[in-house]
Amino acid sequence: MLYFKEVLPNPMGRDPNGEWIKLINTGKTAVNTGGWTLSDQSGKTFHFSNIPISQQSIMPGGELTLKYSQTKIILNNGGDTLYLYDKTKKLIDKLAYTGQVSEDEVIIAQQFIKTTEIHTAISAESIKNLSVDQVNFVSGQINTSPLLISIILAVLSGIFGGIIVKEIKNKQ
Repeated sequence: MLYFKEVLPNPMGRDPNGEWIKLINTGKTAVNTGGWTLSDQSGKTFHFSNIPISQQSIMPGGELTLKYSQTKIILNNGGDTLYLYDKTKKLIDKLAYTGQVSEDEVIIAQQFIKTTEIHTAISAESIKNLSVDQVNFVSGQINTSPLLISIILAVLSGIFGGIIVKEIKNKQ
């Protein structure tokens, strides 16, 4: 699913030089934005066909940052609404913000916040439900979760790998 992640409507300095709109693909498949459009509440429209074809496909987990120099959409510092339409002209997402935006204040889309909260809640629940160590007092054996062992080994490998690289650099 492709939707708005965040926007920067009031960068330090001249706005057109630093404004941007960021989209994110949270789906499991790539999204081809060929034929898609983005518009603001004044009706100014950007066609994704105006960006290089290599940027029109957004991979799962990928993001696309569109600068003012590409879209020519001016993000109002006092509030605005952005609309994202697919190639069939179906409204896919809407991002609205109100009030005066401070310099360098990034507006984060509610959809992104909700998705992040859901993933965080799922991750926290998964971690809470992990069986760290189960001791069988009758046999004296410790049954440790394979996932936990993998995580511990990965962390230790990273630590020791970093120490080795640092030592090699210090000897040079």
